Amino acid sequence: MEMMDAADQIQTPELSLALGDSLFVEEEYTEALNTYAIGLTLLSSDNRGVDNSKIIQFRCHSHKAAAHLKLGQPNEALEEFEAALSLIPTEGSLRLGETERVYYQQGQVLMDLNRHERAKDSFNKAKQLAELNQRDTAEKYMLCSKKCSDVIDAGNKEDVLIVEELDKKAPKISDNIEEKKSVPTMPKYQYYQSDKFMTISILESNVKPGQMNVTFRTKHLTVTMSKQGQDFTVVCGKLYDKVIVDRCKVVCKEDKVLVKLRKLETNYEWQELFSKKSLNGDSDDEMDDKTMSSSNNTNSAPKTRPYASHRDWNAIERDLKQKEKKEKPEGEQAMNALFEQIYASADEDTKRAMIKSYQTSGGTVLSTNWDEVKGKDYEKEREAPKGMEWKTWEGDKA
Repeated sequence: MEMMDAADQIQTPELSLALGDSLFVEEEYTEALNTYAIGLTLLSSDNRGVDNSKIIQFRCHSHKAAAHLKLGQPNEALEEFEAALSLIPTEGSLRLGETERVYYQQGQVLMDLNRHERAKDSFNKAKQLAELNQRDTAEKYMLCSKKCSDVIDAGNKEDVLIVEELDKKAPKISDNIEEKKSVPTMPKYQYYQSDKFMTISILESNVKPGQMNVTFRTKHLTVTMSKQGQDFTVVCGKLYDKVIVDRCKVVCKEDKVLVKLRKLETNYEWQELFSKKSLNGDSDDEMDDKTMSSSNNTNSAPKTRPYASHRDWNAIERDLKQKEKKEKPEGEQAMNALFEQIYASADEDTKRAMIKSYQTSGGTVLSTNWDEVKGKDYEKEREAPKGMEWKTWEGDKA
């Protein structure tokens, strides 16, 4: 696939991390693991030219852990979480809540492996960071720590049922916190694209099943969301180009919701999300529609989106090269193109001959024979073209 072709050209840890994150979004978890590993190898071999190398190492390890969890490999994930937490940067800065989420995820894995003492310690560290940053998630971490304490005190696996009951009650705490907040506001969103997908990222955290309703059509998209009892139409309009309805999907993350539109035409860049043309008369939107609810999607670990630009520069470069090949130069341009072609495919002696003869003769001679050119002084032996004569800048004859 296109992503793996790009992996062969990775030269910096930052590019490796960005490509790994993109593969993770595309649910290519094995390839993502390999790409993160390349970034760590680049850092270990030479990190002198990398800014904030510990931050990149931290994210490579924590994102590898998330990929291992997707592949059902909790022990491998635990090793990566521990590696990430041993590299918490002292210089630079991580995003707000990034470290606490890693502690929380580590605690969940430890609970699944019945290592409740260590899990409790991870949840307590996550709680301390959340309180330090004044985040509402501290309540959730405190409850998880209490679950571990109950299991440890009981000393009986049957008491795990109590933990499950507490887990069912946990969302109610965050619900009460949300209800005390001010009047709900319209969720914000942004979008970016790859060769295959246009992805809309709705910046709303902790979206629960049933809160969203997404309707996909060939050239139309509608996304509605319910917040604190109030309905919002987040996205609604005619798309820039057609999509494959059956391959579109919604992915709920902890800190956002991703609406992924599968392009009908791949390797083609959308200039924007919506078309400026009117919806009137576009009958194909009435067919092949698909409605999805967030209840059909699985939650996954938060991640950093790698793209800083919405443009696919690789596709733009390919298009420009194809246009240049199709253009047929004429006259002087054709002659220059021929010289450029000869120079590009020439050996070192031929290139030296072309440069010396052309420059020292004042542009009147262009030779490819180095044996002839190397011993010749064109400045003394030069001859003006027929019908012309040499003069200095001051107008004197040379």
